[in-house]
Amino acid sequence: MSDKFINESLLAEIKKYYASELTKENLCITRYLKSEDLLKSLNGDYMYFSNPANWDDPFEEAVVRRLNVRGYSVFGICFTTSAYRNEEAFWRTCKEENKFLSSFSFKYSSFMEHLNSAVKSTLKTEDYKIYSGLVDYSLQRKDLEKDLTSKAISQMTDDEELVKLLFRKRVAYSYENELRVIIKVKNGSKDEPYLNVGNFNLKTLIKHVRLEPLPKNILKMLEDDALRTTFKEKYIKSFTEEIKNEELKKSLKITVSRLDDFEF
Repeated sequence: MSDKFINESLLAEIKKYYASELTKENLCITRYLKSEDLLKSLNGDYMYFSNPANWDDPFEEAVVRRLNVRGYSVFGICFTTSAYRNEEAFWRTCKEENKFLSSFSFKYSSFMEHLNSAVKSTLKTEDYKIYSGLVDYSLQRKDLEKDLTSKAISQMTDDEELVKLLFRKRVAYSYENELRVIIKVKNGSKDEPYLNVGNFNLKTLIKHVRLEPLPKNILKMLEDDALRTTFKEKYIKSFTEEIKNEELKKSLKITVSRLDDFEF
């Protein structure tokens, strides 16, 4: 397991936005995803890792395809370290039509403690490597047009350097403040679209779920504070009722986003 991509210079960048001292131990990470997908994970006790080739980015697809050729399957998951500062942006950019969103947070260190044993149990092999790190947003478009073209990537032979590229993005996306976790599996299935890492014991990790802000058309109908409170309670209840694990249902704190009263 490696977290060598989390270095002091990258930590320093996000320390600017936190009053407390930031370390690998107290770093908090947040994930935004469709509520239906979160419920599947909670009920199945797994964490969903997708194939980065399907992240709708030709650069990342080229990197993964090269690793495939070199005998590896690759899976990844993305979090943000600035969930509150950029919350409005995340609710907007992650939104899909007619799909409700949720978010959850936990400590990076706690997640990584669970991850290795969960991956080992899921894959039934030890021939894998886990990488985690903050994304470096120093890429410029000229880099992709000159030194990191698909052709150049297809000729790379250093597997570690290839994985490092999955922790780089263009500066235009720096607001995301992403932390990524990548699993590289030797002789895995190359075209597998995802990996559900099971036996995660999510009830010990996820303590709080936030539901997306109420839609603007709903807010306009709920001008009375009492009505708004009642509607939010029903909104939360409808999510809670979908959780099958009674112990988790009781322990999980579920709230509506703090932007609930903000009209986009």
